[in-house]
Amino acid sequence: MNNLRSTKIAVVIPSYRVIRHILGVIATIGPEVSRIFVVDDKYPDNSENFVRTNCRTLA
Repeated sequence: MNNLRSTKIAVVIPSYRVIRHILGVIATIGPEVSRIFVVDDKYPDNSENFVRTNCRTLA
């Protein structure tokens, strides 16, 4: 069980048409997750800039 303490968890979120929901989804992710990756598919809603501007997390 000691190996679980060194395990890192990442979440990958595809970002197709997510502007209305993405910040809520990110906010529900717990402290056990060490990295969140939002994959921008270049959909015209400009989700990459939206997440960068509105979501500030510790790196």
